Amino acid sequence: MILITGANGYIGQALTNKLHDLGIPCLPTDIRGLTNANVKMDELDVTDAKAWTRYLQAHKEIDTIVHLAAESYIDRCEANHQAALKTNVGSVIHMLNAAADAGVQRIIFPSSFTVYGPDNVEIEESSQLHPKSLYAHMKVWAENLLDHAHASSGLEVTIFRQSNICGVGPVAKPTVVQTLLTRWQAKKPITIFGDGVQMRNFLDLRDCVNAYLLAIRQPVLGTFNLGGPSTLSIADLAKTINRMGQARCGYEVPIDFAEKKRQDIEPQALSWTACGSKLESSYGFQAKYTIEDTIEQMMTQMMGMDAQ
Repeated sequence: MILITGANGYIGQALTNKLHDLGIPCLPTDIRGLTNANVKMDELDVTDAKAWTRYLQAHKEIDTIVHLAAESYIDRCEANHQAALKTNVGSVIHMLNAAADAGVQRIIFPSSFTVYGPDNVEIEESSQLHPKSLYAHMKVWAENLLDHAHASSGLEVTIFRQSNICGVGPVAKPTVVQTLLTRWQAKKPITIFGDGVQMRNFLDLRDCVNAYLLAIRQPVLGTFNLGGPSTLSIADLAKTINRMGQARCGYEVPIDFAEKKRQDIEPQALSWTACGSKLESSYGFQAKYTIEDTIEQMMTQMMGMDAQ
């Protein structure tokens, strides 16, 4: 049985719905015991050690945990260190302790591309880590806890270092693609902070969910980069949205540049296409959706909403 934490989030709902559609049983949980369109979610506060113990002892059938619950917004992590540490690091400690007592066999965990820092351009899983934000540091600390549990107890661990996830999901998330597309849809100027040359890799939510499905269905063990086939600058992303918007709806919007709000904390990913090769060579997984595919899907959803 699969336990999913953070099942009401962007990835969590998409993965829960996919498992439901495939008839794969799971126990979706969130800090609020909500019900989405398909499944009921149990309540689980991942920052509460006793709650972890109670839940896993009550569900002895759980052998795999997909731990998606996290504070994923970098600015909120910086604004409230204590809360972020409780959620992003403390929850991993509580999970590992309770999982050991309950006999859980495997943990699947989302890390982040930000662990590499802004200076790495040749990115492989063996690249030196240079986290520059509290969020990135917490991902490294969580990885270390999971690696230690694997080394000391044989716990099976899968860690996905994810790039910028985007695309249509059951719930909205203000990703950079979503933000720029929303400006285009409103026929307002797209504002880019900085000179726009900062590079980003983009991973479609559908590919992200398929990677988790792979790890659920077979023991995909180790740490893997999880990125998409498209790497481009923020300025080129805005131009791509304008080009596709012109072709589809007959209009473009101005692109403005403003002072950068903060220093870059992500790697430039200039050679990302070669950096997802470990997951492909080890398990045959390859992300297939380009940024154009993602934008097309998001524009289709936006146009449908406009027509309602």
